[in-house]
Amino acid sequence: MTDDPRPRPRSGDSIIPRVDETEVLRKVAHGIAHGMNNVLASVMGLASVLETELEPGSTAAEDVHAILKASRQGLDLMRSLLNLAQDGEAEKTPLSMNQIVEAVASFLRPSLPETIQMETHLAPDLALVAGESGQLRHAIMSLAVNAQDAVLTSGILTLTTKNVVLDAQQLADTSCEPGHYVRLQVGDTGSGMDELALERAFDPFFSTKSTDDVAGLGLPLVYGIVRKHGGRVVLYSKQGLGTTVTIDLPALDPLHQSSNPPGSPGQVKKRGETALVVDDDPLVLRSSSRLLEKLGYDVVCASGGDEAVKLYVEKADQITLVLLDLVMPGIDGGVVLKRLLRTDPEARVVICSGYGNNESIRGLLDAGALAAIEKPFTYKQLSKILAGIG
Repeated sequence: MTDDPRPRPRSGDSIIPRVDETEVLRKVAHGIAHGMNNVLASVMGLASVLETELEPGSTAAEDVHAILKASRQGLDLMRSLLNLAQDGEAEKTPLSMNQIVEAVASFLRPSLPETIQMETHLAPDLALVAGESGQLRHAIMSLAVNAQDAVLTSGILTLTTKNVVLDAQQLADTSCEPGHYVRLQVGDTGSGMDELALERAFDPFFSTKSTDDVAGLGLPLVYGIVRKHGGRVVLYSKQGLGTTVTIDLPALDPLHQSSNPPGSPGQVKKRGETALVVDDDPLVLRSSSRLLEKLGYDVVCASGGDEAVKLYVEKADQITLVLLDLVMPGIDGGVVLKRLLRTDPEARVVICSGYGNNESIRGLLDAGALAAIEKPFTYKQLSKILAGIG
């Protein structure tokens, strides 16, 4: 028996599909995200190469800065869509908020005009939190971009971390438990919000920005992400005095210090070596190739898994690095990785994915990949990853 009142169709009748709308939305969102990642990967990659070749302060350099800023806004919107449609709870792992803040700051600093400063004040003894790195990075990125937009022409953005202890009275209006928390504050010296804007700040699609801007999802998504992590968000703003957003996340262990304190990225030292780039999108292949060439590599390209394995077998004595896309038609990156490692257990493979450090990527790292990088990425981000693997 079924509760569906619709009659079963006879031969020749029209059929009304029975679908799970939430599942359809999730799949559509992931599909759009994958496509947009490839578009943004090519734009941001090539633009970041041009950025290194142009005279600072020139009209062309300013144009490239504008391209990168617009691309980051598109990336933020795409990730907002993915977060809205995300199904289920993300798997949480021990994380350093200092490292996430440093990654966001390193990503945004090159796009800031000279009149806007970004300062980070990070507690060296900061406790770890249990979280999903992609979601928390998205939340911090969204807050930092909002703060940058609020400053307008000149001012200071500040990202601060510290350990705090919150009692029941401080958490009275939340469902959070008293105890040790990691606090992140994102502040700006912008114009601040009036009372109406402050009241509606967490309403979806409400924005104080012009209608030409993609806006209105930032704070609601930040709130949703923080609540998923068992934390709270506090917004303080006053006209003429700027805005500060405070995020408190439960500390995983108040005595556990971050094993890798924040620091500046290293430099890629190896030059004159050959890298194999594997991606089914021609524009991404071009962009990744230009980035690696700028870093001193000779580059060979493969547009699919079979071609990648064949090229590697032919040039195994020359190829010292493989930049491998995870999601491809036919043979995906996971299968290619296994074949490469069977061919050469010493193969040095970096996985590229538009979906963050999910379970699949962690499995590939356990299987032998040296590192993973999230698409889209820039020259500086790729340089940092490659410096990290030596």
